[in-house]
Amino acid sequence: MKYLLRLLTLCYTLQLSSQNFELPLLKVMPFLIFQKVESDKQSVLCPNKSGLEQTMTPLRIVTFVREEPYLPNLLINYTFNTDSVITHIQYIWDESNFDKKPTSLKTDAFLLAFIAKYKSLVQEISIHYGTSIQNGFLDDLDQTRRFFGLYRDDVWAGNDDWEIKSYIHLSNHYTISDTDTIFPIHKMEVQFTNINKSIKSLSPNKITPDYNNLFHEFITWVHLKDFQKATNYLSEKIRPQINEDFFNWIIHKIDAKKDLQLYNTRFQLMSDGTENTVLQFKYKKDTSINPSIFVSVLFENDGKILGINPVNLNE
Repeated sequence: MKYLLRLLTLCYTLQLSSQNFELPLLKVMPFLIFQKVESDKQSVLCPNKSGLEQTMTPLRIVTFVREEPYLPNLLINYTFNTDSVITHIQYIWDESNFDKKPTSLKTDAFLLAFIAKYKSLVQEISIHYGTSIQNGFLDDLDQTRRFFGLYRDDVWAGNDDWEIKSYIHLSNHYTISDTDTIFPIHKMEVQFTNINKSIKSLSPNKITPDYNNLFHEFITWVHLKDFQKATNYLSEKIRPQINEDFFNWIIHKIDAKKDLQLYNTRFQLMSDGTENTVLQFKYKKDTSINPSIFVSVLFENDGKILGINPVNLNE
């Protein structure tokens, strides 16, 4: 088995080394394959942004940073389960991930390099997964100087194993007023979600409404520091690991002064073959399509919380 895994790693490393990024070409992709590729590309391993210990959730997120010529460095988030099988990959080119200062205006050469990179990524994915469903165009560079800027997203349909989507948003529009300041945006992202092995889309009308309410009740008791009542909302499987430090960590990570709203729902396939519900929450004032601050909550079928993952990709 070890020999086979080494051979797979070698084959995929050779195959993927000339690509813009690593395409998941099999139904089941071990994290070890991508870890070896990142090592070969001299990517830097980042601290765990989720703040979770591996024992507190069936999922783990590992983040790498890779240098990119002429563009913002590439931030890569790998999510994998207890079997070390990849469930989600997120590639992000966005300088705000590394520089906390407001984004500055960019030259046309920079914008064209961004567009060329995005088109190259789309072409590369399409070779393996077919033509994408495209929304938006990138032909009019003057559009970047207007309010919304240039925007395009792509979705690759008809794949039974991976849900694939990407987008690019370029705006060189900068406005200062008495009430608001609008800064430029230069960002693109590609996401792969494993819908065959571990995560499947879930229609919101199939979600038990109590899950949403139960989470908000749990958060209320935590912030009231009634940890005994809050513990009642947790699965028996994780209660032995729970202590006051855990609840204080929740208080620190989830802002009680901001309203959380449900924005995404999924199924998580567990190691025993059962499917549990995952709800993702973002702060209500965040109107972005892909929030950088969110909370993922994994429920057992009886509504007990099995895992909580507050994520802040800006930290």
